[in-house]
Amino acid sequence: MLRTFRVFRIARLLRALESMQTIIRVMVKSYKSFIYITILMFLFIYIFSLLGVELFGNKFNYEEGVPRANYDNFPAAFITVFQVMTMENWQTVLFSSMRGSNPKFLVAIFYIAWIFIGNFILLNLFLAILLDSFLSEDEDEDEGDNAERRRQKIARRKKKKQQLDQHRVYMSYQFFQDKKDVKRSKVYFGEEKGESEEDLEDLDEDQIVKIFKAQGIIKKDKEEIKQQPLFVGVDCAQSIFLFSKDSRLRINCYKAYKHAWWETVVMLLIILSSLKLATDTFNDAWSDNRLVQIVMDDVLDNTFTVLFTTEMVVKLIALGVVMDEGSYLRDNWNRLDFFIVNASLIELAFKDFDLPIIKIFRMLRTLRPLRFISHNVAMRLIVGALIESVGSIFNVLSVVAVMFLIFAIVGISFFGGGFWSCSIDRYRLHNEKQCMKAGGVWMNQDHNFDNVADGMVTLFVVSSLEGWPDIMFLALDFTGPDKGPTYYATPVAMLYFVAFILIGSFFLLNFFIGVLFLEYNKAQREESRGYSDNDLHW
Repeated sequence: MLRTFRVFRIARLLRALESMQTIIRVMVKSYKSFIYITILMFLFIYIFSLLGVELFGNKFNYEEGVPRANYDNFPAAFITVFQVMTMENWQTVLFSSMRGSNPKFLVAIFYIAWIFIGNFILLNLFLAILLDSFLSEDEDEDEGDNAERRRQKIARRKKKKQQLDQHRVYMSYQFFQDKKDVKRSKVYFGEEKGESEEDLEDLDEDQIVKIFKAQGIIKKDKEEIKQQPLFVGVDCAQSIFLFSKDSRLRINCYKAYKHAWWETVVMLLIILSSLKLATDTFNDAWSDNRLVQIVMDDVLDNTFTVLFTTEMVVKLIALGVVMDEGSYLRDNWNRLDFFIVNASLIELAFKDFDLPIIKIFRMLRTLRPLRFISHNVAMRLIVGALIESVGSIFNVLSVVAVMFLIFAIVGISFFGGGFWSCSIDRYRLHNEKQCMKAGGVWMNQDHNFDNVADGMVTLFVVSSLEGWPDIMFLALDFTGPDKGPTYYATPVAMLYFVAFILIGSFFLLNFFIGVLFLEYNKAQREESRGYSDNDLHW
């Protein structure tokens, strides 16, 4: 028994994982709260188990036999209440209870009350405490980053103060005055001395107003706001080696691309194209009408391909192809658009050829709805944040896999080779020889602990809380390796499954959610930089 604890040596592997440091810090912050919630949960399970024994004890004696989930004794009541809390087949237990002599209304209140308390409140408290710990960890990291940024900012400010001229200009209502000498007035607009300095007395009013508008000190007029500079952030001087920034065609393409209605029109085309793909599944509805079939299969497809190609060409002319910063193919989402549009063009060019590769390009049309993501800032933000979270997700999966491995090895030590049974009478024929003599088949269960691989698959099913009571009942009937089951031969086996569900499902999988939540917040803050408030709201 004690040798089983040697498997915890595997946990030493977790020390090499960077994400484990964050997990350990969160565990240190939240372990007391988890202990208190676990004690509170077991207290309620104890109360409802005793109440279940009083209400339903020895009342499940039906013609087909006593169901495995019953309240005939405290261990059976305990595991039944725990099963109801996990919401696995709880309705079966409810209807078994309603078949007894107790009022159905009272039975319904018992189970609804326990589900509200046990599942909706207590189990969600685990997640709430965990997320609060991760938020606290995130805030601590932000405070450390902010402190470092403040130190860097102070250092830059000191350096800049040393570099700038000791005489600075201060604005006071209607006039400018030097801090020490009114007669000497010079102003520096965010640059080092000598690069951009002007004597105020040499500037007229319009020049001063223009300078302050450029610096954002004075708000610009609406007309000035409309007259925004062209090709902001676009370094390509010769688009497609043909169109310079002075080209009228390129200027018009850029203005069209930046027009307020551009994205709206493109989004509408994407939606209509997606609906068209959905209608392709109804070809039989208009197979008798040749005209409708031509319109749906040829005209609309060609129209959408031409329109999306036009959009791509306009962007290529306005931004350039790929060589310079700000070019069309420098953006990953534009690369996705470029791939989808060119796949449609290839499919259109060779649509009359019956080639296997053309069928592949025809299938790529189903990727058109993905362009909705590339043209929606909010969805791009979410997808980008999820992509940034992939690394941390794999780190947490490594932690989960190691813990599953530990429990799988423990399960092999306890239940290895013990889930075999006879196909005829599983509780009477206890070995293969008796089973074969009686004409039965000696077979193993699909979920077992015969090796590490099968054990981890079995534990994964248990962690999903889908059908876990059936697997647990196999362990409760365990009598030994290569032996048939005996009803409730090992009731202590329930503790193994309760412990794994608490650690593997309620704790570890919530850790997965917590780390994902933490990394998503980080990625969201990083991705949101550079987007305007209107973009984020949209």
